[in-house]
Amino acid sequence: MYLLRKITLLLLFFCLSMCSFATHNRAGEITFVHVSGYTYEVTITTITYAPSLADRNELEINWGDGKTSTIKRVNGPSGNNVAGLYCEHLGEAIEGYTDVQLNKYTATHTYAGSGTYAISVEDPNRNYGVSNIPNSVNVPFYIETLLTINPFLGSNDSPQLLLLPVDKACVGTTFITNPGAYDPDGDSLSYELITCKGLNGADIPGYIIPDASDYFIVDERTGDIIWEKPIMQGEYNVAIKIKEWRKGIQIGYIIRDFQIIVLACDNQPPVFDVLRDTCVVATESLELEINVVDYDYNYINVEATGEPFMVENSDAEFEITDSVEGSTTGIFTWSPSCYEVRKNPYILYYKATDVGNIVNLSTMGSTNIYVLGPPPQNLSSAAEAGNVYLRWDKYICKNAKGLYIYRSKLPDNYTQETCDIGMPDDWGYELIATINDININNYTDKGDDGSLFPGINYSYRISAFFNDEVEGKLSEKTEITLKKDVPVITHVSVEKTDLNNGEIKIILSPPTEIDTYQYPGPYKYFLYRYDDISNSYVEIDSADDLNDSVFFDSGINTLEKQYRYYFGLYQNSDDELIYMGKSAEASSIFLSITPKDKRLVLSWNCSVPWIISSYSIYRKDVFDTFENIVSTENTFYEDIELDNEKEYCYYIQSVGYYSVDGYILPIINNSQIDCEIPVDNEPPCVPQLFVNPLCDDMINKLFWTNPETVCGDDDVAKYYIYYQSEKDSDFVLLDSISYNSHDTSYFHNNFSKLAGCYYVRVADYSGNISEPSEIVCIYGNECPNYELPNAFTPNDDGFNDKFVPIRYSNIESVRTTIYNRQGKLLFESDEIEINWDGKDCHTNLDVSVGVYFYVCVVRSYTYDGVVETILSGYIHLFR
Repeated sequence: MYLLRKITLLLLFFCLSMCSFATHNRAGEITFVHVSGYTYEVTITTITYAPSLADRNELEINWGDGKTSTIKRVNGPSGNNVAGLYCEHLGEAIEGYTDVQLNKYTATHTYAGSGTYAISVEDPNRNYGVSNIPNSVNVPFYIETLLTINPFLGSNDSPQLLLLPVDKACVGTTFITNPGAYDPDGDSLSYELITCKGLNGADIPGYIIPDASDYFIVDERTGDIIWEKPIMQGEYNVAIKIKEWRKGIQIGYIIRDFQIIVLACDNQPPVFDVLRDTCVVATESLELEINVVDYDYNYINVEATGEPFMVENSDAEFEITDSVEGSTTGIFTWSPSCYEVRKNPYILYYKATDVGNIVNLSTMGSTNIYVLGPPPQNLSSAAEAGNVYLRWDKYICKNAKGLYIYRSKLPDNYTQETCDIGMPDDWGYELIATINDININNYTDKGDDGSLFPGINYSYRISAFFNDEVEGKLSEKTEITLKKDVPVITHVSVEKTDLNNGEIKIILSPPTEIDTYQYPGPYKYFLYRYDDISNSYVEIDSADDLNDSVFFDSGINTLEKQYRYYFGLYQNSDDELIYMGKSAEASSIFLSITPKDKRLVLSWNCSVPWIISSYSIYRKDVFDTFENIVSTENTFYEDIELDNEKEYCYYIQSVGYYSVDGYILPIINNSQIDCEIPVDNEPPCVPQLFVNPLCDDMINKLFWTNPETVCGDDDVAKYYIYYQSEKDSDFVLLDSISYNSHDTSYFHNNFSKLAGCYYVRVADYSGNISEPSEIVCIYGNECPNYELPNAFTPNDDGFNDKFVPIRYSNIESVRTTIYNRQGKLLFESDEIEINWDGKDCHTNLDVSVGVYFYVCVVRSYTYDGVVETILSGYIHLFR
């Protein structure tokens, strides 16, 4: 008996010991890398309580495809664990922590095909005493990672997490940490704070976010975990979901369970100097100086990690260059290759830890480093026979996909900033070609669209683009001017506006660089005008003298038409015309005017080879002369505060130039004169409608915003109110009411139901009617539909003598039956009011005091039509 008692006590002690030491998992996550095909290598990382007898040399993993495996730990030395079991790998202690152990488990798995797979690990025990997880030792530890296999998205590695999922914080001190995530494929990452997971991956019941004096958040962009500030000592767990994005599509995530150990401290963490994002051109060198100070004058240990250290053949280094009490300086250097060029940055993480305290505190910092494609080198240009020939050195980055060719006819005085890439929108360049072979180092701009001509100093730049469509830095510019061996038009100006006898003046600048050896002369011009009937150019004039530079096109309709011209140049020898070339086409300015209420909208267009710097708008004044009312760089203008029914006349004058010497300056041309009359052809603005049902009165109250107050419409005359009684019926005009600046409401009554839809339109005094307002509906369920009492007293005292509804609305009909407790029918009625007086309908005698059961079949008007519902309940009868 004594022996049995002793054995029992020993077993109980052993069980208690095992329970107390089963406390185990602190933190962890799952990551993976693509091996080939459908095969992936998965790594489970856990942080555990080191003395626990529940130390796991193996973990079971659920692959997310209906299969599981048991995988072994792969880090640390061999030996016996705390439970006395031999392990090939025991895990590793983490410097600076007591009873905290790092474990890694690795295995490969081949999936059957494409799909989405939730890889998970669930282990029975978290560590004991987690402050924000009730009874944490008995709560399962659960982590999960989503793998997407999709051939259209390409192969994929999960984000890799470089910083351990455990850290220390101090009561009353701001705490910042980071998972140190980077994506080997350059995918974008975002971060979300979620509830820690337990049994079967469900949220842990009773879990709370750690208490803070201000807030506890995760920065969704950087992944910083910010605790402002811890209130109580203890161990706390949080979970973050790290989402992976490619081309705007979420392709995976990691759920990391993270533990923060909060202690009482008398020191402050180190502080980084301002950390700024930066960039480096591939094949060039980056050097960053990192400065950290400690206001408690502790020595500081600074470490750097991040993707720059992880890329293949990386030469990234971080070296402490100076360290004294209270201050440490380090230098980070890196020379990325062309293969590191991408859209997303490389994140460099720093961790600074003070040294020599009971609790050593850390501070996290990070820098985004953008690796830029190098600019193409030695771009040059030459012009010949109206073409521009570009050449450059073969591009240094062989992994680039191709090159973009840009051209501008505007002056280029720009310098690209250090970290800028691609062509800015406001530099005046246009993309004229894309070369999809990086080995090509020349391009011929033939101006096939008629876009090259003398008189313009053309600028060119080129850039490379890479796999994720990221563009590199721009080359230096090259400039070129075409030889002036053809006539150049400088003016196409309307001299007279008329329907039949209009006139346009065309001026050219003669050619000055004719190849007289090839074309010794004499020469002849032909002036051509585009004919919109034959859709071709027709000859309208000619000249035998190169110095003839002014031409007039008369007897044309300049009031309604725009005209386009060019000059052809020929050698006229021995009565044989030899074509030498032609000018660029140039058109007149054509003005259009659209009348509006008390305003006119002017717009104009022209197509000319010179550069137009501005347009001046001339309007005829009361003295019948034109005055310049405004100048603009746009091709539109709205002239406001005009009088309706009064005619206004305008013309446009352009001011331009050629960007090389030898041309008239400025180049001034006029449009035709056009006149128009402002009219009130604009409806009032659309009001916003609201509808409130007044249930007891069976009225719908409509009210809407006042167009005069909201939009400044000062000529509102009337409101039109439209109504739809049921879903499939048509809207009909319900009523119209005159404008009242103080009242924009309407009461819809005298109808049997509140259900229906409404919209409002507004009319002004000129007969313009606005678009309908948004439709607003009352569906019939906004009011108590049919409400009955629970008692009545049929004693002829004139009060509550009949069983009648308390209130009702939108009712078509009611069929009521009332029964006693034995199920005998005592009363039936088709009245909406019911009006039971407490008598048996068979005997006309009073029924006894008691409880009776009623059934009401209620047919209600709704927007969807008449809907039938059944109400049942008990009515107490007292006398």
